[in-house]
Amino acid sequence: MNAMQEEFWPMGLGADSSEEQLSGACLRLAMLPAVIQDSPNAPIPIFNGSVRLTEGGHTTEESCCIRYVFVPDPDLKFEVASPSKLYGRVVDDVKLQPVGADGPTRALLLQSGATWGHDEKVAPASGLLSGSVSFGGKARIGRIRFHLLNFLDYRGDRIFRYGARQGPRSWTGRASFSMGPWQVTLDAQPDSRERLAEARKQRRHVITHVGNLERRSDDGRRHKLFGAKEAERALELLYFVFTFANGACCPCVLPFGYRHMPTEVYRAAHGGARCAPAGNNGTWFAKENPSECFAFADRLYELWKDEGERSWLSSAIHLYVEANRNLSGVDIELAKSQILLELLSWEAVQERQQLISRENFDRISAADKIRLALLWAGISSEIPSHMEELSGALAMLKEGETGPFDGPFAITQIRNATIHATRSKRKRMAGMDDLARYQAWQLSQSYVALLILRLLDYRGPYLPNYRRQSKTPSHGPFRLWLEVPWAQSQA
Repeated sequence: MNAMQEEFWPMGLGADSSEEQLSGACLRLAMLPAVIQDSPNAPIPIFNGSVRLTEGGHTTEESCCIRYVFVPDPDLKFEVASPSKLYGRVVDDVKLQPVGADGPTRALLLQSGATWGHDEKVAPASGLLSGSVSFGGKARIGRIRFHLLNFLDYRGDRIFRYGARQGPRSWTGRASFSMGPWQVTLDAQPDSRERLAEARKQRRHVITHVGNLERRSDDGRRHKLFGAKEAERALELLYFVFTFANGACCPCVLPFGYRHMPTEVYRAAHGGARCAPAGNNGTWFAKENPSECFAFADRLYELWKDEGERSWLSSAIHLYVEANRNLSGVDIELAKSQILLELLSWEAVQERQQLISRENFDRISAADKIRLALLWAGISSEIPSHMEELSGALAMLKEGETGPFDGPFAITQIRNATIHATRSKRKRMAGMDDLARYQAWQLSQSYVALLILRLLDYRGPYLPNYRRQSKTPSHGPFRLWLEVPWAQSQA
């Protein structure tokens, strides 16, 4: 039994099993990745064969290897180990076309083949590709298999893998959801938790999940063939789905297309992908309910069709993850988060429901704009009870200020003390508990995630930041996730 057969054979059932046993098997079989990565940041070979290199009007054909590498972001590296015709110390961009690929791509030649002295030793030629390399761009595709790097660990539906040598194995790794006409299935790899933990130690990249993308017919009863361009647009939108869920940039990488498994008809690799290295991402995503959390993808798909909706959604998700990793310190990240809160407030208070006139909206303070958006969404503006340091800082922040003294007031005051600093403000900030500033950033990001979810009409579970850090009680029922506030108020 080979690897591809393992994937589609029900665990515990052999070739001599009856038809009734096979058709009645309700076991979910885990998807195998289309590529193999041995360890975090390990290069992934994607092409070995002949390529045409064109530079300065001269074209040569060489044997070449193209790998998916991390330098530090995902990129494509080509290498010609023993060039026979490419000579000279040329450091320039060239055209590179793998034989069988759909069109050439630009390549930066970092090291070119050269000869020295009388020995005529040939140096390897290598460099990086810009753009993408694809094969089978005109094929009709039945499903796309893609891979995710550094995606969060969740507990989904149980899946199984049956190996001829290892025997049966199961784990809770599957999430499924729809995105318009697309059906998406996502499987965590059996060792994804350990691989992700290893990658976090050195902030590296590792394949943690394998995804399956299929298109349904208009009646939703059967699957429909699609082209490479349709697949690319769907994968681009899935980037925003997985990025928002992950709390960090997470593209769909190394897609492989199949007409019918296991016959490959399409593959692609993109250089310069923006992907966050492994880290401890803060996210609203409730890891106990992955399929339910992904329910926002349907609404995202519908809004994405409108150019105006697409504009704020794209900006909001990018700014959210920019402020979420806390790479520049909480003061700077809080400022980024505040920019996004004002964008979302405008979208909620003016575009979705005009609670006040545009002239009055421009006149009111940033804290009042955030309050109005929270009111519209049904989100409490009170500082959560667990944020004791931030609540304690109110006594210092409210000197000479008018209320209400709540969450929007606290986060805007701390942000203003950083961005519009005066001597008195700097003195005030110097006496503030560092944890209070951290909680202000944390609360601001919580408002951001909830407002995006509200604008997406999401009604599923979510995980507040403070619940992620809570200790599980020793007795009684306990769950980390909560229902979104507006779902609770409308129940």
